[in-house]
Amino acid sequence: MVTCIVFCFLYKRYDLLLFFLIFFCIIHILHLIIVSSTTLPDSSKKCKYSKDLYESMKNMGTCNNLGSSNHLMNLGLSLFILSSIHNHKYWLIYLFIYIIGFFTICASRNHYTLDCIVSTLILCIIISNSNMILTYVNTSIKNCYDCSDLICVSQQAYSDD
Repeated sequence: MVTCIVFCFLYKRYDLLLFFLIFFCIIHILHLIIVSSTTLPDSSKKCKYSKDLYESMKNMGTCNNLGSSNHLMNLGLSLFILSSIHNHKYWLIYLFIYIIGFFTICASRNHYTLDCIVSTLILCIIISNSNMILTYVNTSIKNCYDCSDLICVSQQAYSDD
């Protein structure tokens, strides 16, 4: 994730950086909705539930954080941004890295396969709409920097004369 942000700055792709930050927030909001609306049994079989609120809160992040894999969504989004920086030249390598990440997360028994499939579907929806979203982000940035409200008012005053 940090590598993705650094590469966006190095290649001066601020549009992709903004895209990354927007979708990073959207992914985490979707993850919170999915986690709070699903109850799956612990996949690691290591959770200890307690009557003590403090002990239960300590275990909460690992025990019921199921429904989608945030790690896999962050990996996929970062790989998509890195692929976009390189004009999708190395897309096969990034896809291979994603598949390895998918199977590694499933094999670690911290997530169900269903969690990884849901995460992949969310990523597919985001990536399939990425061209439209990047166009909107680029237009918004261009409008923001080309014509701020103060400059627009002064340009309209000169054009009326």
